[in-house]
Amino acid sequence: MDYQEWPIQKLIDAARRYKIPIAALTLLTCLVAALINVLILAPIYTAEASIYVLNRQSGDLISVNDLNSSAQLVNDYREIMMSEKVLQRVASSIGRTDLDGYEIDIAAVRDTRVMEIRVTGKSAPAAAMIANEIARESARTAIDIMQVESVSLIDEAVVPDSPSGPSRGKNIAIATLMALAAGIGLASLKEFMDQTLHTADDIERELGVAVLALVPNYESEAKRQLRGH
Repeated sequence: MDYQEWPIQKLIDAARRYKIPIAALTLLTCLVAALINVLILAPIYTAEASIYVLNRQSGDLISVNDLNSSAQLVNDYREIMMSEKVLQRVASSIGRTDLDGYEIDIAAVRDTRVMEIRVTGKSAPAAAMIANEIARESARTAIDIMQVESVSLIDEAVVPDSPSGPSRGKNIAIATLMALAAGIGLASLKEFMDQTLHTADDIERELGVAVLALVPNYESEAKRQLRGH
């Protein structure tokens, strides 16, 4: 076998020759992935709240300087929202010692002074409660520490009615495709390492000589005939 060349046709031939093991591996992986996603992985929920940050510097009207100043404060405000002081107060307000098990993501909407708070966890009501408490507590803290004029709650988090993850269909599809690729890869590797000449074409291609005659395998033919009877 020529190790310098491995045409696509050889991959196809390897997949055909080992199609049953490849199919079995793919099906087994799909079933295992489905069981894991349905029976083991718990659903998670994401609740979202949004707030508006404004730093009014003078007068009753909002000036351009007010808007620019507020935009610059967004990053500072995010750090306050994620501070241990704020998170600990949030945990205490909902009767918890900490917020372990909940993923908190706070980001500014591009080119705005709007902050979005996303809380993800296994309990939908708790996720919504944490998001709202972070918005309220961080507003109080920012006004005290940063002398921000106003932090307004735009959208209060509501209890999500459907899980945000895990993406079961996507996980199963990825596992199935990976198993299929692994099966074809292993079959191709086995075919690549096999230096046995199976057909007359193999002999002509590898040795460069013509096959003058073929000797039939009478023993195999006799066994097939016996099985037929």
